[in-house]
Amino acid sequence: MSYVSKPYPPPGLEWWIKKEPVLVKISEVKAVVPPKHTNTSSFPLIRTENLEVFITEIRPGGVAEKDVHPVSEHAFLVLSGRGKWIVEGKEYILEPGMFIWLPPGAEHETIVLGDETLRMVVLFAPSRLKEKK
Repeated sequence: MSYVSKPYPPPGLEWWIKKEPVLVKISEVKAVVPPKHTNTSSFPLIRTENLEVFITEIRPGGVAEKDVHPVSEHAFLVLSGRGKWIVEGKEYILEPGMFIWLPPGAEHETIVLGDETLRMVVLFAPSRLKEKK
C-alpha cells in the first residue's frame, strides 16, 4: 500500500499511475482552487485515468459556476452545509447525507445556501483526463 506524502499530488505527478492501493491523509493534502469556482478549496484525494475524488469546501458566498463535463459522470455527497445545484435548469437542494449524480454532458452549477461552508465529496468517472484527450 502506498501512503501519499506531503505535498500531494507529488510535484510532477498529476495523474496517479501506480497499480496498488493508495492511502491518503486528508490533513496533509494541499488545497487547490478549482477552475470556475469562487471562495472554494478543493483537496484532491486521487486522480487516475478512470476516477477523480476530492473533498471540496465552498464557503458562504462562494459558487461553482456553470460547467459541463462531456465525458465524465459527476457526483456529490454532501458532508456538511447546504447547497443548491442547478442541473440543466432544474434546482435541487442538498443537505448533509444527500447525494446527487449527474450524467456526462449535464450543465450544472452549485450555490452555497446559508452561512455554513458546504463540504462534500466530489467524484468524476472517468476522470477529466479523458476529456482532454
